[in-house]
Amino acid sequence: MALLLTLTGAAAATAQNTLPIIVPPPATKLEIFAARKNATITTESYFVARVPADNGCSVRLQALILYEAGRENEQIRGLRVEVSETQRSKEERNAISYVDLDEFDSLVRGLNSMLDMTQRGTFLANPVSKEMSITTAGGLVLTMVQRDTERQLRISNALQPDFLCVVSQMASIVELKTSIEKVLQNFK
Repeated sequence: MALLLTLTGAAAATAQNTLPIIVPPPATKLEIFAARKNATITTESYFVARVPADNGCSVRLQALILYEAGRENEQIRGLRVEVSETQRSKEERNAISYVDLDEFDSLVRGLNSMLDMTQRGTFLANPVSKEMSITTAGGLVLTMVQRDTERQLRISNALQPDFLCVVSQMASIVELKTSIEKVLQNFK
């Protein structure tokens, strides 16, 4: 009986260690459309901008238009945001997020609010920092952090929280916002 209990416990422990990696389901309309089966999907991609960031990071924006062959009038539009980081060992890491067209307005409004953020209006006399954040359905996370007069836009992906790209140049942050606005205007 003791041998049977030992083997059963060992089998249960082995089963727990070999669980498959769970991949989250597609979250955006772009991802859902691209994952369709038994359909011929056409993807048009257009380079929008590459925004330099700190520490060897860069943010690349691509406008995307997806449609099923023969149904060009039923397009799904959005943005592909690729954050690349070249580490000291010359290995490149990437985090890719997708933003649907219907999220552009709130993303631009969020970036405008972040650019207007100041320490004024705080409740206590000695603020250490102030943060403002927006997360899209596709997992793109933009967080503006202000400490005294220094600001940083932190860009990450909710599925890869340890992967972080920091943009501290205001001109680069404005370029990111302006690029998204241009794509929105072109899509309308």
